[in-house]
Amino acid sequence: MTLLILGVGLHYPTKHHSGRILLIQSLVLACLSLRSGNSLASAPEVPVDEAKKWATEWLGSHPSGLDELRLVKSVAIFESMKIGERPKFQTINSDDIAAVSYATPIDPNDGFLSYELNPPKDPSAASESPYDTAFNLLQVDAILSLQPNAQGRQEWNIATREGQKLEIKAINPPNSKDASAIADWLHRSIGYDAIVVDSKENLMLISGAKGSFAKKNQGLLLRGSAGMKVIQGRSAPVAAIVRIVSAWENFAVIRVIIGKAVVAKTGDLNGAKVIFPEKTSTK
Repeated sequence: MTLLILGVGLHYPTKHHSGRILLIQSLVLACLSLRSGNSLASAPEVPVDEAKKWATEWLGSHPSGLDELRLVKSVAIFESMKIGERPKFQTINSDDIAAVSYATPIDPNDGFLSYELNPPKDPSAASESPYDTAFNLLQVDAILSLQPNAQGRQEWNIATREGQKLEIKAINPPNSKDASAIADWLHRSIGYDAIVVDSKENLMLISGAKGSFAKKNQGLLLRGSAGMKVIQGRSAPVAAIVRIVSAWENFAVIRVIIGKAVVAKTGDLNGAKVIFPEKTSTK
């Protein structure tokens, strides 16, 4: 019981505390292993093709895919945006990114056309921020844009809107314009790497970036995250520590290894978010 409480009480490791939390995780796993007299590696695993089988079944019964879940599904990416001006869309291939990400960038050409048909007002007559204009015009869930900060240096921001409340936070820049790099950047900026789409017993089917699960191993299931679109700073209470046991395309099957009692009491897990801290990935 004490060990479960310790595991469940963890929060997502920040830059300064990741080493300590990873050490706690390792100690918990070691204690559980010694107590049971068996290593975690000896636990029965699922068939290697379980993720493909389960994902295929889920897709067959959910033709709208992830649309029913609360998450950032569509984004606009701007290299600049100013009041009274048409924003400059970042040149990207939206289709390539959509193929590997749960978040789909709108096509820059379509976005540009929307502004052509609805030209911005003169700055002196504008009654809303360029963010509000973009949200109203493009109907996206999030906006990522390059903006000058208080010191005048350009930095990336992510903006979301709940009702009329606008939230903006600074984010790290993308490493490149490669589709997989942009997808990873989107997921990091939004605050989670995968979403639970189905569950049975202590196994869950998650969807994330195509091909990314091959590089991951252990992750964190975030408590109370099903209703969140964006997780600020990738920080939220942890419900369980999970391990990937099968992966296919942009789906994976995860097993709960610490926190089973908490997960069992959670009820419907669909929409819950999962993160994979960099230091817990398989090298």
